[in-house]
Amino acid sequence: MKFRALILAKREVLGSTFFAFLFRLLGLVFSFLFLLLIAQNYGPESVGIFALSVSILQLFSTLSKVGTDTFFLRFIAENQNQILIRYIYKKLIITIIIISLFFSYVLFFLSPYISKYIFENLKLIPSLKIVSFSILFFSLLYLHTQGLRGLKKIKEFVFFQFLFPFFLSFVIILFCVKSWICLPHKDTMPIFVFSISIVFSLVLSMVFFHINLKNLSFFPKGNLKLGKNKVNLKYIFSISIPMLFANSINLAMNWTDSIMLGIFSTEQNVGIYNTVSRLVSATSIFLFAVNSIAAPKFVEYYKGGNYENLVKFAKFSTKLSFYLSLPLIIFLFLFGKQTLSIFGESFLVGYLPLVILLIGQIINISSGGVSIFLQMTGFEKFHRNVLFLSLILNIVLNILLIPIYGIIGASLATAITICFWNIIFTIKVKRIIGAWINYFLLWKN
Repeated sequence: MKFRALILAKREVLGSTFFAFLFRLLGLVFSFLFLLLIAQNYGPESVGIFALSVSILQLFSTLSKVGTDTFFLRFIAENQNQILIRYIYKKLIITIIIISLFFSYVLFFLSPYISKYIFENLKLIPSLKIVSFSILFFSLLYLHTQGLRGLKKIKEFVFFQFLFPFFLSFVIILFCVKSWICLPHKDTMPIFVFSISIVFSLVLSMVFFHINLKNLSFFPKGNLKLGKNKVNLKYIFSISIPMLFANSINLAMNWTDSIMLGIFSTEQNVGIYNTVSRLVSATSIFLFAVNSIAAPKFVEYYKGGNYENLVKFAKFSTKLSFYLSLPLIIFLFLFGKQTLSIFGESFLVGYLPLVILLIGQIINISSGGVSIFLQMTGFEKFHRNVLFLSLILNIVLNILLIPIYGIIGASLATAITICFWNIIFTIKVKRIIGAWINYFLLWKN
């Protein structure tokens, strides 16, 4: 029975991976097209302003979520009970609304100071004020998409979180550019259009979440009171706060390069580096696709004590994501310059940073789902602590390298940091399950 369950799980991963990859790929395509329209019509500086605005949006929305989106994913995977999920859902909604409105107020009034004293660019002020109104919608979008992920609705999760916002943004900005509506507002229009897309994505994801939630069974009446007492705010925050710090640190590392380039360099370099980073992130779409369904499976096997199938499933997931990702990595190594030239000749200086980031990405993909494994199996505090050390390392390296080497220094800092945390996570997972799941270490088992 256990072997049959593993076979079914592998089939589920293969099927979900295809759709997750397809939607994630389309999301990347439309994000590139969106950036391409901005770059060709407004120049690299406008791309940089948009990148900085999105980084601030993600930072404040992460704080507003307080880790509740990742908690919601794990809670649903552990408790497939409609009444209990609805009960916790209401608590999370109220929590996010209150905290998001607070941070929106803070960002709105701090935007002039952030623009002037941190980035030294007053053109950011109107964009950051638009961001302040988007924090609540962005936070709620992630809560609902992670809820869909917990329900194993991977297609819907990827579609609403990664594809639809950029698809709609591309359509709107294309219409505006062709009709010359956006051209006088080159600094604010990209983030304004993106914010509108977030609102539409939230509404649709909310509808699909509630439709799929109806398919779950009801919690037995005798256990309902016990279940509700267990999931009070103290219980929620005991899990979500470590996840908040982990997500905040992970997000900070993703955007530290762009933010520090904005401080020590120019908006043009921020735009070039952001484009390079997005190209490199495209190589992880298969890892993301596999991990999308692997996360609830890790919870299922670990909670059920089925360590034999857990190890086999983890190894299978690592191999699958590595082999699927390798051709795209090789393509960017060989044709990176030609790909960057599509955005303009000024983007060609990003080729060496592209190569450096690709090397780091190979280490990341070869490690498989070690990061999500630790978060889903009760080791979120260890995960948080390692990421915190990684963030310190990343900041120090950026401070040392960016003033001297520019975007090359930023890419070196990121690649070294990626290797650092993946090595530690890999060793930790080995100690937990007694087996290596890193692709380059599988032969040792």
